[in-house]
Amino acid sequence: ARWADFPILINDRRGAGIVLAYVWKTAPFIILMCYPLLQRIHRNWYPLAFSYGASHGAFFREIVVPLLMPSFVISLVIIFAFIFAAFEIPYLLGVTHPRSLAVLSYQLFTSGNIGERPYVMAINTIITFAGMAFGTVVYFINKHLWGARLRGWQ
Repeated sequence: ARWADFPILINDRRGAGIVLAYVWKTAPFIILMCYPLLQRIHRNWYPLAFSYGASHGAFFREIVVPLLMPSFVISLVIIFAFIFAAFEIPYLLGVTHPRSLAVLSYQLFTSGNIGERPYVMAINTIITFAGMAFGTVVYFINKHLWGARLRGWQ
């Protein structure tokens, strides 16, 4: 095999290297957030669900998914905020154009031109408020969709 036969994962147009790096970084976090909830499922729930006529799919859909979904959604919000404001992976593995907002902010800040500092602050403010707005919207959607369902379990 020659080097030319390997796929390009760095500085590619589709960002495959960036996606793979973030999946590699964030999958353990999601597992650590959801695993304790999976341990809350008692061993006798599974045969009990089948005695009431539930299938494997119904058990997963009606018991496992509602139990995991709030933690999973909050994990995704944390990961979104992390990735949206991340600098290191897009800077190291990304293409030079279009740049992510964090990379653009860093390059404007380190350019040495003091006249560009207001643009840096504006970009950082946009990143902050976009993350906060997304988190707030997901919080209320998550509370509306899964909150009422989980109150009956407690």
